Amino acid sequence: MTEALHAESISKNFPTSRGPLEVLRDISLQLLRGESATVMGPSGSGKSTLLNILGALEPPTSGRVTLGGRDPASMSETELAAFRNRSVGFVFQDHHLLPQCSVLENVLIPTIAERKSHDVPEALSRARMLLDRVSLADRTDHRPAELSGGERQRAAIARALINRPTLLLADEPTGNLDRASAEAVAALLLDLHREENTILLVVTHSESLARHFTRCFELADGGLVEAREQ
Repeated sequence: MTEALHAESISKNFPTSRGPLEVLRDISLQLLRGESATVMGPSGSGKSTLLNILGALEPPTSGRVTLGGRDPASMSETELAAFRNRSVGFVFQDHHLLPQCSVLENVLIPTIAERKSHDVPEALSRARMLLDRVSLADRTDHRPAELSGGERQRAAIARALINRPTLLLADEPTGNLDRASAEAVAALLLDLHREENTILLVVTHSESLARHFTRCFELADGGLVEAREQ
């Protein structure tokens, strides 16, 4: 069976002093492994909230999300943490690299939780391969502060892919970069998605970036509409 991301009738409300605030309303989508998609929409429309729900970082108020047939809502906290670590890779607008760790150590962080001693050589080999693939082979011992913004984001992409996730989520991954760096990071993200055969979903404000993706969704007034499918 083809691995897929399914969201069925997702809604999300947040409590306020005036009652529940509806951010997402009855959202459904399906993305198959190998597909890439963007979510566009105005600031405050709930794009990041949707990404967090799809990546099992927070639960929906109602509805259901499954990835490869597995339902995060049915998992214990331990199972959920392992599921996110193995099956989902995240790239954020702010790279979230640990400043005290080297680039290589940052990329290896997702492997630590479940790593056995005999897995160490394999993890190191994959980390070095990914860093070479994102053109950071000569920066493995550097700290994040010694890298440019584009280099830090490329390191974050390598870290997101280290555990071979099924789902790769990126929240405005080029938002803090100049145009040239943004285009380079976007191209790299798409190339690696194809090479690793992930499901790629990216939140972006960039229409030029969105044009390179298979599908494009627009989020507004709590609802999700598919704007384009190739």
